[in-house]
Amino acid sequence: GSGDQIFARGKVAGRSGELVLNMSESTPSADAPGLPPVPSQCGTKSPVSVWRSSKGLCHADLHAMLEEDARSGLPTLLEEGRMQMPPARDVDVCTEPTPEDMRRRRGAAEYDVFLSHLQRNAQDAIISMQLFLRQARPGIKIFVDLDVDMEDGLMETLRRGVKNCRTFIFFITDGVLSSAWCAQELRWAVEMNKTIVLVRETDARHGGIDMKDFFLQVPEDLMPVFTNNIAIPWYREKGFRNVSLHTIIKRAHLADACMKETQKLRNTKRDIIAILKRSEQAATCFQVVGERSIALRIIIFVGGYAKFRRLWMQCVYDVVFTISFWICGALCAMNLLFRMVPYHVLPTDALTAYVHLPAWQSWVVWRRFVKSSCCDELLSKVLGCKRTALQMERALRLGGPLVLLLLIAMIADVLGGFAVPGTMQGMHSSENEPNFATVHAWVMWLTIPPMISAMFVSYLMFGFVATLHVLDIRAMKDVLSECVEPLRGYYDRPEVHGVNECYSPRSCSEQDSLAGITAERLQERQQQFMMEKHLFSTVASLMSTLVRDVQSRIDETCRAVSALWVHLVFFSICQVLAISGTLQAHATGSMPGEYRWWWACQDTFHLGCGVVLLATAMGVFAVVTVQLQEVPQFALDLLEEAGCPELRQASIASLLTSRRLGMHILGGSIFVDAPKAAVFFAIVGTLLLENVLRTLGGLDHVVS
Repeated sequence: GSGDQIFARGKVAGRSGELVLNMSESTPSADAPGLPPVPSQCGTKSPVSVWRSSKGLCHADLHAMLEEDARSGLPTLLEEGRMQMPPARDVDVCTEPTPEDMRRRRGAAEYDVFLSHLQRNAQDAIISMQLFLRQARPGIKIFVDLDVDMEDGLMETLRRGVKNCRTFIFFITDGVLSSAWCAQELRWAVEMNKTIVLVRETDARHGGIDMKDFFLQVPEDLMPVFTNNIAIPWYREKGFRNVSLHTIIKRAHLADACMKETQKLRNTKRDIIAILKRSEQAATCFQVVGERSIALRIIIFVGGYAKFRRLWMQCVYDVVFTISFWICGALCAMNLLFRMVPYHVLPTDALTAYVHLPAWQSWVVWRRFVKSSCCDELLSKVLGCKRTALQMERALRLGGPLVLLLLIAMIADVLGGFAVPGTMQGMHSSENEPNFATVHAWVMWLTIPPMISAMFVSYLMFGFVATLHVLDIRAMKDVLSECVEPLRGYYDRPEVHGVNECYSPRSCSEQDSLAGITAERLQERQQQFMMEKHLFSTVASLMSTLVRDVQSRIDETCRAVSALWVHLVFFSICQVLAISGTLQAHATGSMPGEYRWWWACQDTFHLGCGVVLLATAMGVFAVVTVQLQEVPQFALDLLEEAGCPELRQASIASLLTSRRLGMHILGGSIFVDAPKAAVFFAIVGTLLLENVLRTLGGLDHVVS
């Protein structure tokens, strides 16, 4: 300092060590002519020189000391009368821009920072500042005259750089304002109302100058810039430099250029985690289906899958359904012994009695499945996405009436084949006491509707769960598209176009050596690689998590319904082959007796149910498998459109195809995909076609 000083020596204990303070005090005149109000940060203290003794300094204490040190010289100069301060209103300097100003500047800015400095004594400091700023805020764009082409001339290039920057950083060294270009750059920043951040060199060996001496070099028109802004000291020692750097970033309002993309990734990950959590609503598949379709609600109620709030009502409902279901099965099995109307042949009536076993298994399995966490998670995923929820609701509203019409037609066919014949025989019988055929017929009128409805709900659940998985895959594709957007935004930037061409270490080193790229450019390239690596690893992790979670839900579904699926497929094959063989026997005349009309109803029921169930069981599994197996290629297409390097695409492909995807049975040993479904239908269709041709040949023989 200068003037009358009182030296005090002492120690200040801090968190990380001890500081030795060399403090001086002076008493500036508050009535000095032309003296503007001194900001509260300055106080009345003169320079405070701070250095660290051993371990470091508390950031909060250091910030206060740095700001006080930055304004140290001005009160002394004013007190000594060696300079006059022009009013601050002569030049309008914006030190604290409003949020509206910041948004407007960010929208049109080409550079985040413009570094104005004197090359003679500040070149090394500016290089270091660039490096540390890019490390602290990866991806920011910095204008430095040495790194910019001057194709439009020096003046026009510098003026355009100041105009297109968000923040103007002026590095104070001895003689910086003696440079016409540095002074002109500062005047442009004032004229364009830029956010101005002052940083001063503290090392005298590199152009450092006391502020009281620097104010003597400041032109009068630029004096308000330095009186309305506190210069941030730039230290070369690591502990102090980090604090200086943090203060610069805070003053310059520097945000990470990739912060929006990173925040979007975080939001996407949070959405994924929230969607993957179990739903807090106590709703099952049957309740969701019933709320969106009255027709399906009727089918679910008749089929024994309804849920009541009161326990006693639920118990009565389950007991009534169970009793009626097994009475129907017992009577069908007993008719194998009595062989009364509507008895047909042993294969057909054995299938009629046996159909109750897979139907009951379906009833038990699906009631257990809709209460499982797997089903709850799947519903939460589909309902959590607005688009898939609307698609599911539309499918239920359109498919509900169609399924109800098919159910009514099937119930009418079964009643015609098993209840009407016995009823007609009982009405025309002269016996006073009812026989087994009459009892069988009247009981069928009551038990066939719930039994057939239970079978239809089983078919419906296969289709509905497969639809949920398909919608789950579509929702996953939407999230995949959102995950790739940060990469697209990164690769579209002009400054990172070299990442694709120089991705391999060999090409990067060769091109850099041939082009003579500077060390600063290599450091910038390395930072770009690190940022790209971070973004890509995050996106790859999210992609892998999405596919893995979708496949895990499919695995849970397959484990729950695999045994039922195998049983129903086996039973359906038996139905198709047995009924086609019976029709062939009737057509060729090898089976004695006239072919009754109710036998046609029975054969239609078994043959129709077998074909529909085979198509449902094999078809829906194959559709889900095909949809999921298309996801890796879909992800690669997204990455290619985003400009992702081929090596990155290959790593994603290997990651997503590390295991087989799709629906499977028998513990994952057999995946039901499109080729297997096609082969299966080809074999069954061949056997069925052979029986049809033999049947037609028998009919031709009978007619001739």
